[in-house]
Amino acid sequence: MLVIRTEQIVALEQAHVDRFTDEFVNHLRSFAPDRYASLGRDAVRKTVNLGLSNAERHGFTLRGPVRFYLELMFRFGSFFDTDRQYQEVTRPLFDDSGTDEIIRADRLYDRVMNYVDAAAGIDFRFERRALETTANMSYEALASLAGQPSAALVEWISHIYPEKVQALGKPVIRALVNDAGGFAISFGPSCVGATPLFALLMFILGSNCFSDPQFPWLVRALDRPAMPDAEVALEEAFRGFITLLAPFRSTLEKR
Repeated sequence: MLVIRTEQIVALEQAHVDRFTDEFVNHLRSFAPDRYASLGRDAVRKTVNLGLSNAERHGFTLRGPVRFYLELMFRFGSFFDTDRQYQEVTRPLFDDSGTDEIIRADRLYDRVMNYVDAAAGIDFRFERRALETTANMSYEALASLAGQPSAALVEWISHIYPEKVQALGKPVIRALVNDAGGFAISFGPSCVGATPLFALLMFILGSNCFSDPQFPWLVRALDRPAMPDAEVALEEAFRGFITLLAPFRSTLEKR
């Protein structure tokens, strides 16, 4: 169960927001130094500020629930609350029955831990293996999957991280792949073949990773995909993603 210390049960009034932000930024730097270094302080602060706003929208205003919400953002992506991958996990956030936020945070914690136990495994062994498999992937191998039907891409993702796919269910992954295909098409003809890359990014980083302040390199890389150098932009996005996996794995190994 989620344990909220007495000193944490304090509403985050505006006067305390800046101090709380600094506390959490420093917490992340101590808890996940490699991840913090890969993001940079500006990206971390921007993500925290977004999280404070989103947490309040869900009725989380106390230090304990807000901090937990922020930790989930750095675990599952800044927009985990609207990510189709985690709809079952995040149901307590959308409880409009007037239930106390501490109780809802407790329920959210229970769902998160059930998911993590199933998908990540003991000592995160499943997740670390999946990240290692992904880190060893070549861009050429990824690009060769262009044009494959959705069912084939679902099976490919299942091979990379079978435990997560089993925990979420293949219909969820199929919907994610279809979203990735629609996103690729939205960039124009030069990016139609980017569906495998986009699906992988969404699967690992979160469905809304393309606008996530944690990944400014991705936003920059995809700012020009409709131009003649689309392939260069897509490969740059892939390289940035592979580089990011090292601090992800380091953080898991230290838990």
